[in-house]
Parts: sequence; structure tokens; C-alpha cells
Amino acid sequence: MISAVCKLCLRQKDLQSSHFLPAAAYKSLLKPEESNPSPYLMSGTKRVESSRQIKDYVLCGDCERLFNDNGERWVLAHMAWEEKFPLREILRKAIPIRSIPGLTTYAAGAIVEIDVDKLEYFALSVFWRAAVHNWKPIHGEKYERLQLGPYREHLREYLLGIAPFPSNVITVISVYEEEHFVLSMFPPFAGAPRKKEGRPYSFLIPGIQFSMALGNRLKAESRELSSHLQPERRIFMSRWSTWELSPSMTNLRRSNFRVKASARSYSGSSRVLKGGDKKRAVAIGEQKDASVWSAGFF
Repeated sequence: MISAVCKLCLRQKDLQSSHFLPAAAYKSLLKPEESNPSPYLMSGTKRVESSRQIKDYVLCGDCERLFNDNGERWVLAHMAWEEKFPLREILRKAIPIRSIPGLTTYAAGAIVEIDVDKLEYFALSVFWRAAVHNWKPIHGEKYERLQLGPYREHLREYLLGIAPFPSNVITVISVYEEEHFVLSMFPPFAGAPRKKEGRPYSFLIPGIQFSMALGNRLKAESRELSSHLQPERRIFMSRWSTWELSPSMTNLRRSNFRVKASARSYSGSSRVLKGGDKKRAVAIGEQKDASVWSAGFF
């Protein structure tokens, strides 16, 4: 614990050892029955089994509790774990508003078991953390902080509770559909710039991908995808293994929507196969070609 200015409340306080991505999400990737239960840390150049996590002194205790109460606790309880995936099960019991091969759309605003506010708060808290601090490298792999311009302050005020959900910011939430899939986690990265709409951002925790786009040039079709758009507050269920990056967001509205998943530039955390058994892994380092991870929504 050190005394310094908290990045969220901007007050001089005793800072906690804050995790970039939640510690409980790392815990879900452990294999306690193995001699080395740690996941793989992966980048474009290395792979090593390690329990190290990205963390630093960033937030005070009060702001850590704020993050936990307003989103993190709920999201971690509903993400994918070894034997359960509560958020996916809730969606499977609901009636979708649209369905095409590989992608199903739900009006989460009408599903009482889903707290969309907490999902959004959690998503923006992680994107903000990626923009507000130079996180310490792990095993020599540097993480490149996000450049959000004035929206970094807009996000801070929203997260602190002194401003509403920021205008010209959209969040897209996608849940993995498959019964069996790679448990994965990667930190926020900036995708390839989109013509006239700016740059998208994405990150992943086990079973759930969060994407964000911002700016006053966002098209109406893009805004319709946002989990914040009332009254539907859409959430998507998708087959991650069949995704192919779409050249246009408008393809999401058509039957030929495709998204592409590629591991060639992976820099998050993922579960990989080892000797026929599933072994988790956490990827680290700077994203080399983030465009392939834009999830097709932007």
C-alpha cells in the first residue's frame, strides 16, 4: 500500500494493489489438479506458465469497492466458469428478438435476471483503466495504454457517479454460445480505425466479449447495437469459432453477417490444449494486429 493520488476520485489516499483485469477472472483459468495450476501467459513471441497478473497501485480502497459494487461482482458471478455459465443460461431461457446463423440478439432490458447497468459499468471501468495508467509489463511484455482523448474524463466522471452514462459512447456485449469453447481473457486493445467512425475497442473475460466505440460520428446502425439503447438494451449470443470480421457494421443486420477469430495477434488470456486436456492461458503484451479481434460489431 502506498499513499498517492487515486486515479478515479483524484484524492490523496492510500492506494490498493489494483488489478487491470479482475483477479477472480484469473482464478477461473487455474487448474488446481495439475502440478502447475497456473495458466499460460501468451504473447506474439512467448508462452510461459505463470501466476503473475497485471496489477499496480492505481485506486484507493473506496474506489475499488465502488467498482466491485457497481459491476465487477455481478459480472464475475455470471461469466463462464469450469462448470457453469450463468449469463448464457439466462439468455437461453429468454426469447430472442432476432436470430441469424451464428448470432442471436436479445432485448436484455426485458430480462429481469440480467443487470445491464452492471455489465456496462464493468465494461467502461476496464476500458477506463486501460486508458488512465501505464500498467507494469509482465515478463518483459509491454501493454500499450488506450488513447481515448476527452472521453477518458467522461468515463471517469460516470464511473465516479457524478455524471450520467456518457453520450456518444456505445457498448456492445457478446456472449459465447457454444457449450464447449476456449476459456479466454485478454486486456483492452484498440481495433483498426473504421472509416468516418473512429476506432473500436474490445476486451474479453471468460465467455463474454465487451466492445466500445465512441465519438460524435457514430452511425445510427452502430448506435442500434448498443446495450445502452432503450428500451431493448441489446445483448448478443454468438459462436466465436465461426466469426469472420465484417467490413461493415451494417452486415450485422443481414443474414451474411460473419466475424473472424484469429489467434495470430492474440494478447489476452486463453485456454489452450495440452496433451489432450484443456489448459487455460493468459495472453499478455501489446496487440500486434488488433483488427481481427474487433468481433465484427464495429
